[in-house]
Amino acid sequence: MKIMIFGYGRIGSNLARYFDAFNAVVTVYEPDVSKHSSNHHFVDLMNLHSAVNAADCVFLCFHWSNENEQFFSSSLLDAMRSDSFLVNTSRGENLDESHLVKLIQLGKFAGVALDVMRGEQTASFRSSPLFSLEKLHERLIITPHIAGSSFESEQLAFQFILD
Repeated sequence: MKIMIFGYGRIGSNLARYFDAFNAVVTVYEPDVSKHSSNHHFVDLMNLHSAVNAADCVFLCFHWSNENEQFFSSSLLDAMRSDSFLVNTSRGENLDESHLVKLIQLGKFAGVALDVMRGEQTASFRSSPLFSLEKLHERLIITPHIAGSSFESEQLAFQFILD
């Protein structure tokens, strides 16, 4: 299996190690070169579309910032193959959700899992077309932002409180 991971922080690097155990080919996009590892293949901006197209599964695991808003754009969504999977554990704001809705309605993906959605921290997220679409499409699943729930994240939170 060919895996493409956006973001090589705690979640992205953990995923990469998990997929190593399954002998998957792991490709990573991480602009912070200090996080690069010799264990995986890293791509730059110029090669994102071809890397996304080659992937069986794409994971979005990068942090939110103004510069990352809709970073995973309609053109990157269009570059994905119809038989591929998309998993977003980063932020809904990092993804062009309106284009994603159109592609899901067209049956583009083998599956989409969203652990996050735009505006999830407000009551308005329930009005998202994705929230309604999830009830109609068996290839779309929305989870309650559980990717960050791990031993490591709890440990970091406790350390932050203690500090």
